[in-house]
Parts: sequence; C-alpha cells; structure tokens
Amino acid sequence: MNFLQNAAEIFETARQSNLDGEWAIVVSRDGGIHMTQGAGWSLGALRAANGAQAAYQINRQGGSIRLEAQCAGQRCVLETKRAFPLADLPVYRMLP
Repeated sequence: MNFLQNAAEIFETARQSNLDGEWAIVVSRDGGIHMTQGAGWSLGALRAANGAQAAYQINRQGGSIRLEAQCAGQRCVLETKRAFPLADLPVYRMLP
C-alpha cells in the first residue's frame, strides 16, 4: 500500500469514529506502526524522533477531521468540516 492510500484509509477510519482528539501515527523504515497522542508535534519532528519514513497526524473535533501526512518528499492534507446538523433543527414550532 502506498503513502496516499494509507492516508485515505486512516482518514476514513477517523471519519467512522466518534472519539475526538489528536493522534499521530508513524511508520518506521521497516514497516512498524506506532500510534501516539499527536498534540504538540510537527510532522518533521515526529519522523525525526521516531526514525520514521512516514508520519500522519489526525485531529478530530466535533465532527471536523483534519489529517496531515508526510513521507519523504510527499505531503498531503485531507480535511472535512462538520456538516450542518439538520437533524438538530425542529421540524415544527409551537407558537403561543
């Protein structure tokens, strides 16, 4: 699987979750995968600190999701904003 396919699969997994937070996933040169809390790290720092070939940062807050990824000379950002919650709107309104 390549870098962009991995990013798309991680993003889709984050979309299916309802757990908010920030995470980081690093993939080592030998293919090992490590997941950790992602707050406060840049992608370059994550890669350098872990000797990783690729790093993915996921931020999920209130239904909005942002994934940033970096691998060698490649970089991508996948993002979705929270859809307007039509289900939260009243179907009718009672007037006095």
